[in-house]
Amino acid sequence: MLEANQRQPYGAIVPETVTDKDAVTAILGAGATLTGLALVFLGFAASALASYESDTPSSVLAPHRTGIWVLVGALVCGVASIVFLVSWLLSGGEDSWFFPGVALFFIQIIATLLGGGLVATSVLRR
Repeated sequence: MLEANQRQPYGAIVPETVTDKDAVTAILGAGATLTGLALVFLGFAASALASYESDTPSSVLAPHRTGIWVLVGALVCGVASIVFLVSWLLSGGEDSWFFPGVALFFIQIIATLLGGGLVATSVLRR
């Protein structure tokens, strides 16, 4: 077994443990990236919706609109998660910021997958 902070081949160092700050920094980066991806999906969905004629039945547009609203929810969850996690970093590790930030990140993952899937299927069925 390797000792903590013992050098490995190729100069790698094995840390003792992963700290909460390491986890929050990783979640913060992933959340910001996922927020950008949701924004790209949202732009794609809005341009696909705008490409329809004005007399298109609302039953055809409904999947696009649903996907757009789910992606707006993912975007809001992502921004809120970033705010909570940055506040956690600035507060020195207060739990009242940590758990809502992580929960919103997981909700954002689900909403981005769901919204992206709705938009992709509605565009591919076109």
